[in-house]
Amino acid sequence: MASKIITALDIDPRIQVITDDNWRDAVVPPSSTGEEWSATGYVPRDEHAQPYGAVVGSTTIPAWVMSQYGTRQARKERMAELKAKGMRVQDILQRAIERTGKNKYVGLNQNPTNYCWTYGLIHQIMAEREMNGEPFLRLSPYSVACIVKNFQNQGGWGTQACQQIIKDGVATEEFWPMERPGMSASERSAANMNAIRNGRQYLQTSRANAALKKVTEYWELKPRSWEEKAACLCIPHPVASGYNWMGHERCSIDLCELSNGDEGCVDQDSYTQDGGLDLKILSSSRGAADDQVVALVSQPSDV
Repeated sequence: MASKIITALDIDPRIQVITDDNWRDAVVPPSSTGEEWSATGYVPRDEHAQPYGAVVGSTTIPAWVMSQYGTRQARKERMAELKAKGMRVQDILQRAIERTGKNKYVGLNQNPTNYCWTYGLIHQIMAEREMNGEPFLRLSPYSVACIVKNFQNQGGWGTQACQQIIKDGVATEEFWPMERPGMSASERSAANMNAIRNGRQYLQTSRANAALKKVTEYWELKPRSWEEKAACLCIPHPVASGYNWMGHERCSIDLCELSNGDEGCVDQDSYTQDGGLDLKILSSSRGAADDQVVALVSQPSDV
């Protein structure tokens, strides 16, 4: 018998919900190069090289968060409140899209790079800036990932990217060019690969700009803890989420309720074709990520 189709309430029903029944449909295959990363670039975190809580600036989730949003009922009430006030992260980002128009796109496209592990965190930081009322900026993942990987198109995990942004910050696309609004698919791909292959020319001139947008505090959630992640999404704080089972990293932006009564998370992916939000949905059993980062504070700047 075919499994019942599960949808997310109050979310576009055309968006597929990935559950324990159909999770294999979302698995990203290994890289065709035979390297350790997936086709989108995700590598499971090396917990020996970078143990949980080892990065400078990381803190655990505060006790008040779990006290306030640690139960299913509390989260359900909070979801209803955020929706009623138009304060879900997807609502805030949609208003940003409408405000910035065709010249400024909220969603980035990583194709054809192996940098999903940085894109997930950059989307998280861009969302936090928007929620804090800071000027909208398209931040360049290449100003982070290229340094971590020595200008190679190689995979990694989100905490690696966070460590680099704590150290040196992240530059805007003006200082480290990448795909831009209005480009064709082939032009986007060429621009992104150029950002890696010719990235050394942008390194020194981007450092002062990047330093204005360092992460100065972040929460590192327990690996595979759905309760901690769901509580953060209720505040709301987006969560950069690396999924070992999927072989991919995304930015979880909202909590949602599924038609079967389960909780789920709304993820912003990094393959938008039009600068939109490129939303995907996971059930709670699939949404508990292995590498979970909430970058809280970045130095505000309109530069």
